[in-house]
Amino acid sequence: MSAIEDDRRYAEGQIRRLERLRDLYADGGGSAQAALEAFTERFELLRHAQAWAATMAETDAAASRLCSDYPIVGADLLALRQHPSETEKWLKEALKAATELGNKTKMALLCQHLGNVYEALSQAQQALPQFKRALALAREENEKKIQAESLGGLGNASIAVGQVKEALEYYRQQLNVSKEIGDLRGEGNALGGIGSCLVELGQLRKGIEAFEEWLPIAQQLGDRVSEHQVYGGLCFAYEALDDPGASIEYANKKLRITREIGDRRGEGYALLYVGKAHLALGDAARALEVFTEERNGSRRINDRLGEGYALDGMGEALLRLGNASRALELYEQALTIQKEIEDEIGAMQSYAGLGDAYRTLQQLDRATEHYELQLSAAQKIGKQQGIAKALFNLSVVMAARGRREAALAQAQKALELFEEISSKRTDEARKRVQELTAGN
Repeated sequence: MSAIEDDRRYAEGQIRRLERLRDLYADGGGSAQAALEAFTERFELLRHAQAWAATMAETDAAASRLCSDYPIVGADLLALRQHPSETEKWLKEALKAATELGNKTKMALLCQHLGNVYEALSQAQQALPQFKRALALAREENEKKIQAESLGGLGNASIAVGQVKEALEYYRQQLNVSKEIGDLRGEGNALGGIGSCLVELGQLRKGIEAFEEWLPIAQQLGDRVSEHQVYGGLCFAYEALDDPGASIEYANKKLRITREIGDRRGEGYALLYVGKAHLALGDAARALEVFTEERNGSRRINDRLGEGYALDGMGEALLRLGNASRALELYEQALTIQKEIEDEIGAMQSYAGLGDAYRTLQQLDRATEHYELQLSAAQKIGKQQGIAKALFNLSVVMAARGRREAALAQAQKALELFEEISSKRTDEARKRVQELTAGN
């Protein structure tokens, strides 16, 4: 037997093991935890097998098939154990192989997974065309499950760029298709998306109802990942309701599950929720401790995206503690990371934090400069909520500089956008317009 045949048999054996782990993980509960542990133990062997298949894909038909299979079979497990940038590489290699094989169903799945990776990397604008291509291919092949999942991906990407009403329509389509084919997991995911949209649109109680409808589905399926995502959604909703007590309760539930299942990236985002809840409770010192823990954890697993978000949280906590100079340093560190990894949403948030810090230090020209950068970043990614927030911030700093007419103009633009997207900040913007109008 030749060396190539040996390598092929090895790669085929690895994907059969991966299929068994995928099925075990899908069983949920303790089986899912066992699958994760076994996957972690075998990950380097799987990585070696995938690398061989990718290298040989152009000259070996079996290797091409294996190359296109690895990121599909391992999708759920890879999302928990592999950095998204490495998964992106696997998917691009697989998509090339599937295209050469002419397998449109695989192409649809790979485009869908590639969209998910771009979302994980906070690159929603790159995710949108992948989900649209996946949806078109799935419809062409009459693959209903892939259609539903692609609609959900379009919802996720749309909400990330601020197109909340469009996202809501995608999620409702996903819900209908999932119900049509009896896909309970897809139904739950759609309800989660609908809940997120309703919260963004200010329909907080309806959003909570959607999350609460999702929770028993996740528990029935033994889907611990979805369960902690439900708690994250409820945390987000109660934060919007100005109920930090409930928010931190759900944040801690999310944190506990992520630690139980070993979802290290999920644990980091759960810590961000906990930190934000402490900020809402007025405990900036405790929030700083939590955000620092999240930053350290992100560094251990090389999660640059999570590290950037943690640094932003640390900056906000320090700003509230009266240390604006140190907050500036952390926002700058976050921005450096966000530029490196092209995290445009994170950069937008860091520009806002820098503006807040400079405004606190009474460096109003620098504050204006960074709020304008926040506005440009929001406009670039098409995030309406971000645009409105930047305009509102510019209104505040313009008023502080004595430019009341300019401040009023920015506040009016912010109000129009907040009203258009039914934001919970609409009343705050309306009050600001009234105050500035009265002042004139």
